[in-house]
Amino acid sequence: LNRDPSTKLNSTCTELLKPAVHEDSEKVSNCCTSGMISCELYLPKRLYVPGETVSATLQIANSSRKPLSKICAKLIQQETYYSTKSTDPKAKLGCASRCVITNEMSKQMSGRSKKSFPNEVLFRIPAVPASSDTCPIMHISYELELQFIFSGRSNQVLLVQAPIEIASPFEIQAVGDCNNDSTDCKDGMNSSNSCKALLPATSKNLFVNFNYYY
Repeated sequence: LNRDPSTKLNSTCTELLKPAVHEDSEKVSNCCTSGMISCELYLPKRLYVPGETVSATLQIANSSRKPLSKICAKLIQQETYYSTKSTDPKAKLGCASRCVITNEMSKQMSGRSKKSFPNEVLFRIPAVPASSDTCPIMHISYELELQFIFSGRSNQVLLVQAPIEIASPFEIQAVGDCNNDSTDCKDGMNSSNSCKALLPATSKNLFVNFNYYY
């Protein structure tokens, strides 16, 4: 696939390295009582590379009687296919999604309570194709999905989703220190918080072993 990912990373690097907050809530009914369960998901950033660990802080408010029994973290890969016909080159032909990795965490929380889970390690990014929306026939995107399972006579699941970007080490290397020597580096970004600083300690191995599968 022919694309120039470094251009996109240069233009969005600052935003992708900022913290992000996502939240959702759902009403729970149990016999004659009901209550709300809600969760706030705090991500330190939204840009990752294969081999990097994704961690987050979770703040859960449970006003129902159902206790939290476990949390399931998933990385979802979404592929969208487009037409190449000259008559309608941007027509969406279809889409497909699959779960790349799943991590079930046993987390206990009683009903009618609030609890924070700081810096929870969700999973490590596996070797997957990078996020892409520049290829004319296929776009690839990723989503972090958290399922909060509250046990009872019937399990209640609260779903919280957050989009993330995955770049290959080659793309990060191409961006370099966000072009500090040119006008492309915005907001005074230095090497300590540049895109290149994302590379994990295992990046040398990733350069050798990372493959694209389309």
